[in-house]
Amino acid sequence: MAGVRESIVIGLAVGVGIGVGLAVLAPSVFPHAARAARPMAKRAAKSAMRAYMRTREGLAEFGEYAEDVMAEAQSEVVQERQAAAAAGFAAEAPPSDEAKA
Repeated sequence: MAGVRESIVIGLAVGVGIGVGLAVLAPSVFPHAARAARPMAKRAAKSAMRAYMRTREGLAEFGEYAEDVMAEAQSEVVQERQAAAAAGFAAEAPPSDEAKA
């Protein structure tokens, strides 16, 4: 999971870096090229933002799923412990008078 997250962050950084770099440097260095490159830089920035947003949503959904699984597992463990404690308590209880008769 960490490898996927790192590659997405790197891709996002590259996309934003290209977009910002073109938007900042191009007008002063190449005024004509800047006008032509602006839509491309804008598309790169928008694509990077969309990727970031999709990744964030996916990670949030995965986090919710993981929390649900952990809550279910915790509930089952608690139920198993309660059942084991009840069985142990019943085994340790002294026999009642009715059982002697």
